[in-house]
Amino acid sequence: GNAARRKRVRATLMFEVAVAILGIVSAAYVTGLFDRAERATVDARFTLRGELDAPQDVVVVAIDDVTFDELGVQWPFPRSLHAKVIDAVVKDGAAAVAYDVQFTEETVPREDTALIEAVERANGKVVLAATEVDEQGGTSVFGGDDVLRAIGARAGNALLPSDSGGVIRRIPHTLEKLETLAVAATEVATGRPVDRSDFPAGGAWIDFAGPPGTLTTVSFSRVVDGRFPPGLFRGRIAVVGASAPSLQDVHAVSTSGESLMSGAEIQASAVSTILRRLPLRSVPRPLDLALIVLLGLVAPLASVKLRPLLALAVAAAAAAV
Repeated sequence: GNAARRKRVRATLMFEVAVAILGIVSAAYVTGLFDRAERATVDARFTLRGELDAPQDVVVVAIDDVTFDELGVQWPFPRSLHAKVIDAVVKDGAAAVAYDVQFTEETVPREDTALIEAVERANGKVVLAATEVDEQGGTSVFGGDDVLRAIGARAGNALLPSDSGGVIRRIPHTLEKLETLAVAATEVATGRPVDRSDFPAGGAWIDFAGPPGTLTTVSFSRVVDGRFPPGLFRGRIAVVGASAPSLQDVHAVSTSGESLMSGAEIQASAVSTILRRLPLRSVPRPLDLALIVLLGLVAPLASVKLRPLLALAVAAAAAAV
Protein backbone atom coordinates (compact mmCIF):
# COMPACT_ATOMS: atom_id res chain seq x y z
CA GLY A 1 0.00 0.00 0.00
CA ASN A 2 0.86 3.65 0.31
CA ALA A 3 2.66 3.09 3.62
CA ALA A 4 4.95 0.49 2.08
CA ARG A 5 5.59 2.71 -0.92
CA ARG A 6 6.46 5.68 1.31
CA LYS A 7 8.78 3.47 3.31
CA ARG A 8 10.57 2.35 0.11
CA VAL A 9 10.85 5.93 -1.11
CA ARG A 10 12.23 7.06 2.24
CA ALA A 11 14.74 4.21 2.28
CA THR A 12 15.81 5.00 -1.29
CA LEU A 13 16.29 8.65 -0.45
CA MET A 14 18.25 7.77 2.68
CA PHE A 15 20.55 5.47 0.72
CA GLU A 16 21.12 8.14 -1.92
CA VAL A 17 21.93 10.69 0.76
CA ALA A 18 24.21 8.18 2.50
CA VAL A 19 26.08 7.46 -0.72
CA ALA A 20 26.56 11.18 -1.37
CA ILE A 21 27.78 11.80 2.17
CA LEU A 22 30.07 8.78 2.02
CA GLY A 23 31.59 10.11 -1.18
CA ILE A 24 32.23 13.50 0.37
CA VAL A 25 33.62 12.07 3.62
CA SER A 26 35.81 9.50 1.85
CA ALA A 27 37.23 12.18 -0.45
CA ALA A 28 37.91 14.41 2.55
CA TYR A 29 39.68 11.52 4.30
CA VAL A 30 41.82 10.58 1.29
CA THR A 31 42.85 14.20 0.66
CA GLY A 32 43.86 14.71 4.29
CA LEU A 33 41.12 17.11 5.30
CA PHE A 34 40.71 15.26 8.62
CA ASP A 35 44.44 15.00 9.37
CA ARG A 36 44.65 18.01 11.68
CA ALA A 37 41.70 16.80 13.77
CA GLU A 38 43.11 13.28 13.84
CA ARG A 39 46.50 14.52 15.08
CA ALA A 40 44.74 16.45 17.84
CA THR A 41 43.13 13.20 18.99
CA VAL A 42 46.59 11.61 19.15
CA ASP A 43 47.66 14.29 21.63
CA ALA A 44 44.44 13.75 23.59
CA ARG A 45 45.12 10.01 23.77
CA PHE A 46 48.57 10.65 25.23
CA THR A 47 46.90 12.84 27.86
CA LEU A 48 44.39 10.13 28.71
CA ARG A 49 47.13 7.50 28.94
CA GLY A 50 49.11 9.60 31.38
CA GLU A 51 52.82 9.76 32.13
CA LEU A 52 54.82 6.52 32.05
CA ASP A 53 58.04 5.62 33.83
CA ALA A 54 61.18 6.82 32.09
CA PRO A 55 62.40 4.19 29.60
CA GLN A 56 65.56 2.45 30.74
CA ASP A 57 67.22 2.27 27.34
CA VAL A 58 68.16 5.94 26.88
CA VAL A 59 69.79 8.79 28.81
CA VAL A 60 69.75 12.45 27.78
CA VAL A 61 72.90 14.50 28.30
CA ALA A 62 71.45 17.99 28.29
CA ILE A 63 73.30 21.15 27.41
CA ASP A 64 71.05 23.08 29.76
CA ASP A 65 71.03 26.21 31.89
CA VAL A 66 72.83 24.30 34.66
CA THR A 67 75.61 23.57 32.20
CA PHE A 68 76.07 27.22 31.29
CA ASP A 69 76.05 28.23 34.96
CA GLU A 70 78.60 25.59 35.97
CA LEU A 71 80.96 25.79 33.01
CA GLY A 72 80.85 29.54 32.49
CA VAL A 73 81.67 29.02 28.83
CA GLN A 74 79.94 30.62 25.87
CA TRP A 75 78.30 28.64 23.08
CA PRO A 76 79.59 27.06 20.90
CA PHE A 77 81.69 25.14 23.40
CA PRO A 78 85.32 24.23 22.73
CA ARG A 79 85.28 20.81 21.12
CA SER A 80 87.53 19.36 23.79
CA LEU A 81 84.50 19.56 26.13
CA HIS A 82 82.48 17.43 23.75
CA ALA A 83 85.44 15.05 23.60
CA LYS A 84 85.38 14.71 27.40
CA VAL A 85 81.68 13.86 27.32
CA ILE A 86 82.16 11.19 24.67
CA ASP A 87 85.08 9.65 26.58
CA ALA A 88 83.12 9.64 29.85
CA VAL A 89 79.95 8.17 28.39
CA VAL A 90 81.75 5.44 26.43
CA LYS A 91 83.94 4.55 29.41
CA ASP A 92 80.79 4.16 31.51
CA GLY A 93 79.50 1.52 29.10
CA ALA A 94 77.12 3.31 26.74
CA ALA A 95 75.86 1.13 23.90
CA ALA A 96 75.93 4.11 21.54
CA VAL A 97 76.21 7.90 21.59
CA ALA A 98 73.88 10.00 19.45
CA TYR A 99 75.46 13.44 19.32
CA ASP A 100 72.80 15.98 18.41
CA VAL A 101 75.28 18.79 17.75
CA GLN A 102 76.53 19.44 14.23
CA PHE A 103 80.28 19.64 13.65
CA THR A 104 80.80 20.82 10.08
CA GLU A 105 82.95 23.93 10.35
CA GLU A 106 86.58 23.97 11.41
CA THR A 107 87.52 25.66 14.70
CA VAL A 108 90.80 25.69 16.61
CA PRO A 109 92.89 22.78 15.23
CA ARG A 110 93.75 21.29 18.64
CA GLU A 111 90.09 21.41 19.65
CA ASP A 112 88.97 19.75 16.42
CA THR A 113 91.64 17.09 16.84
CA ALA A 114 90.59 16.38 20.43
CA LEU A 115 87.01 15.71 19.35
CA ILE A 116 87.94 13.59 16.33
CA GLU A 117 90.28 11.47 18.46
CA ALA A 118 87.58 10.96 21.10
CA VAL A 119 85.14 9.79 18.42
CA GLU A 120 87.78 7.40 17.11
CA ARG A 121 88.45 6.05 20.62
CA ALA A 122 84.74 5.23 20.89
CA ASN A 123 85.26 2.37 18.40
CA GLY A 124 82.23 2.91 16.22
CA LYS A 125 79.76 3.87 18.95
CA VAL A 126 79.23 7.51 17.93
CA VAL A 127 76.60 8.85 15.54
CA LEU A 128 76.99 12.54 14.71
CA ALA A 129 74.17 14.87 13.75
CA ALA A 130 73.81 16.32 10.27
CA THR A 131 71.22 18.82 9.15
CA GLU A 132 72.76 19.66 5.77
CA VAL A 133 72.78 16.72 3.37
CA ASP A 134 73.72 16.60 -0.30
CA GLU A 135 71.77 14.90 -3.09
CA GLN A 136 73.47 11.56 -2.42
CA GLY A 137 72.85 11.63 1.34
CA GLY A 138 76.41 12.74 2.07
CA THR A 139 77.41 15.19 4.80
CA SER A 140 80.23 17.56 5.61
CA VAL A 141 80.53 16.49 9.25
CA PHE A 142 84.26 16.59 10.16
CA GLY A 143 84.88 17.58 6.57
CA GLY A 144 83.08 14.67 4.91
CA ASP A 145 82.00 11.06 5.11
CA ASP A 146 85.44 9.77 4.20
CA VAL A 147 86.74 11.14 7.49
CA LEU A 148 83.84 9.59 9.39
CA ARG A 149 84.50 6.18 7.86
CA ALA A 150 88.20 6.46 8.68
CA ILE A 151 87.49 7.02 12.38
CA GLY A 152 84.66 4.48 12.60
CA ALA A 153 81.80 6.95 13.02
CA ARG A 154 78.68 7.68 11.03
CA ALA A 155 76.25 10.56 10.52
CA GLY A 156 72.50 10.66 11.02
CA ASN A 157 70.00 13.21 9.80
CA ALA A 158 68.99 15.17 12.90
CA LEU A 159 66.13 17.12 11.32
CA LEU A 160 62.79 16.62 13.09
CA PRO A 161 59.93 17.09 10.61
CA SER A 162 56.81 18.62 12.13
CA ASP A 163 53.13 18.41 11.27
CA SER A 164 51.18 21.48 10.22
CA GLY A 165 50.99 23.57 13.36
CA GLY A 166 54.65 22.93 14.17
CA VAL A 167 54.13 19.86 16.39
CA ILE A 168 56.60 16.95 16.18
CA ARG A 169 54.86 13.59 16.45
CA ARG A 170 56.71 11.22 14.11
CA ILE A 171 60.20 10.05 13.21
CA PRO A 172 61.08 9.00 9.63
CA HIS A 173 63.48 6.19 8.89
CA THR A 174 65.39 8.24 6.31
CA LEU A 175 65.49 11.89 5.32
CA GLU A 176 67.25 13.18 2.20
CA LYS A 177 68.76 9.71 1.59
CA LEU A 178 70.39 9.67 5.04
CA GLU A 179 69.10 7.58 7.93
CA THR A 180 67.81 9.69 10.78
CA LEU A 181 69.89 10.15 13.92
CA ALA A 182 67.58 7.93 15.99
CA VAL A 183 67.62 5.11 13.44
CA ALA A 184 71.41 5.22 13.04
CA ALA A 185 71.98 5.26 16.81
CA THR A 186 69.67 2.28 17.25
CA GLU A 187 71.54 0.34 14.59
CA VAL A 188 74.89 1.12 16.22
CA ALA A 189 73.63 0.04 19.65
CA THR A 190 71.98 -3.19 18.51
CA GLY A 191 74.30 -4.14 15.67
CA ARG A 192 71.25 -4.79 13.48
CA PRO A 193 69.63 -2.77 10.68
CA VAL A 194 66.33 -1.05 11.37
CA ASP A 195 63.78 -2.23 8.81
CA ARG A 196 62.68 0.67 6.66
CA SER A 197 59.43 -1.09 5.76
CA ASP A 198 58.25 -0.75 9.37
CA PHE A 199 58.03 3.02 8.91
CA PRO A 200 54.92 4.45 7.21
CA ALA A 201 55.36 7.10 4.54
CA GLY A 202 54.79 9.92 7.02
CA GLY A 203 57.10 8.42 9.65
CA ALA A 204 56.49 6.31 12.75
CA TRP A 205 54.63 7.70 15.77
CA ILE A 206 57.00 8.61 18.58
CA ASP A 207 55.92 6.95 21.84
CA PHE A 208 56.57 9.82 24.25
CA ALA A 209 56.71 8.62 27.85
CA GLY A 210 55.46 11.94 29.18
CA PRO A 211 55.96 15.70 29.15
CA PRO A 212 59.37 17.42 28.91
CA GLY A 213 61.74 16.21 31.61
CA THR A 214 60.32 12.67 31.83
CA LEU A 215 63.39 10.90 30.47
CA THR A 216 66.46 10.22 32.57
CA THR A 217 68.59 13.33 32.14
CA VAL A 218 71.98 14.54 33.33
CA SER A 219 73.52 17.95 32.69
CA PHE A 220 76.37 18.13 30.20
CA SER A 221 78.57 19.88 32.77
CA ARG A 222 78.13 17.01 35.25
CA VAL A 223 79.33 14.53 32.64
CA VAL A 224 82.31 16.75 31.79
CA ASP A 225 83.30 16.74 35.47
CA GLY A 226 82.46 13.06 36.04
CA ARG A 227 79.70 13.91 38.53
CA PHE A 228 77.17 11.23 37.62
CA PRO A 229 76.35 7.82 39.13
CA PRO A 230 78.70 5.10 37.85
CA GLY A 231 76.89 2.80 35.45
CA LEU A 232 74.32 5.43 34.50
CA PHE A 233 75.04 4.88 30.80
CA ARG A 234 75.80 1.16 30.89
CA GLY A 235 73.97 -0.60 28.08
CA ARG A 236 72.01 2.52 27.19
CA ILE A 237 72.06 4.94 24.30
CA ALA A 238 73.22 8.41 25.34
CA VAL A 239 71.70 11.29 23.41
CA VAL A 240 73.71 14.51 23.79
CA GLY A 241 72.14 17.79 22.76
CA ALA A 242 70.84 21.23 23.56
CA SER A 243 67.97 21.80 25.95
CA ALA A 244 68.57 25.37 27.08
CA PRO A 245 65.86 27.56 25.50
CA SER A 246 68.53 30.08 24.47
CA LEU A 247 69.92 27.52 22.01
CA GLN A 248 66.53 27.41 20.25
CA ASP A 249 66.28 23.64 19.96
CA VAL A 250 62.96 23.21 21.77
CA HIS A 251 59.74 22.10 20.11
CA ALA A 252 56.08 21.32 20.63
CA VAL A 253 55.28 17.59 20.78
CA SER A 254 52.23 15.48 21.55
CA THR A 255 52.87 15.57 25.30
CA SER A 256 54.41 19.01 25.79
CA GLY A 257 51.19 20.94 26.39
CA GLU A 258 52.03 24.60 26.84
CA SER A 259 55.73 23.88 27.36
CA LEU A 260 58.34 22.71 24.82
CA MET A 261 60.56 19.63 24.65
CA SER A 262 64.26 19.77 23.82
CA GLY A 263 65.48 18.30 20.56
CA ALA A 264 67.71 15.92 22.50
CA GLU A 265 64.78 14.53 24.48
CA ILE A 266 62.73 14.13 21.31
CA GLN A 267 65.60 12.25 19.68
CA ALA A 268 65.94 10.06 22.79
CA SER A 269 62.20 9.37 22.76
CA ALA A 270 62.47 8.38 19.10
CA VAL A 271 65.41 6.08 19.86
CA SER A 272 63.48 4.38 22.66
CA THR A 273 60.46 4.02 20.39
CA ILE A 274 62.55 2.30 17.71
CA LEU A 275 64.23 0.04 20.27
CA ARG A 276 60.74 -1.06 21.38
CA ARG A 277 59.79 -1.86 17.79
CA LEU A 278 57.49 1.09 17.14
CA PRO A 279 54.63 0.17 19.50
CA LEU A 280 52.24 2.87 18.19
CA ARG A 281 50.70 1.98 14.84
CA SER A 282 48.05 3.65 12.70
CA VAL A 283 45.04 1.72 11.52
CA PRO A 284 45.56 0.70 7.85
CA ARG A 285 43.90 3.13 5.45
CA PRO A 286 41.65 0.45 3.84
CA LEU A 287 40.23 -0.35 7.28
CA ASP A 288 39.60 3.35 7.92
CA LEU A 289 37.66 3.61 4.67
CA ALA A 290 35.73 0.42 5.46
CA LEU A 291 34.70 1.88 8.83
CA ILE A 292 33.60 5.12 7.15
CA VAL A 293 31.39 3.13 4.77
CA LEU A 294 30.03 0.92 7.56
CA LEU A 295 29.07 3.83 9.79
CA GLY A 296 27.68 5.74 6.84
CA LEU A 297 25.26 2.92 6.10
CA VAL A 298 23.89 2.81 9.63
CA ALA A 299 21.40 5.63 9.05
CA PRO A 300 19.74 4.25 5.89
CA LEU A 301 19.61 0.73 7.32
CA ALA A 302 18.06 2.03 10.52
CA SER A 303 15.48 4.00 8.54
CA VAL A 304 14.30 0.76 6.91
CA LYS A 305 13.93 -1.20 10.15
CA LEU A 306 13.10 1.42 12.79
CA ARG A 307 10.64 4.19 13.43
CA PRO A 308 11.76 7.65 12.23
CA LEU A 309 12.65 9.08 15.65
CA LEU A 310 14.54 5.97 16.68
CA ALA A 311 16.30 5.83 13.30
CA LEU A 312 17.29 9.48 13.76
CA ALA A 313 18.75 8.68 17.18
CA VAL A 314 20.74 5.75 15.76
CA ALA A 315 22.02 7.95 12.91
CA ALA A 316 23.11 10.62 15.40
CA ALA A 317 24.95 8.00 17.46
CA ALA A 318 26.71 6.70 14.34
CA ALA A 319 27.71 10.24 13.40
CA ALA A 320 29.18 10.75 16.87
CA VAL A 321 31.18 7.53 16.57
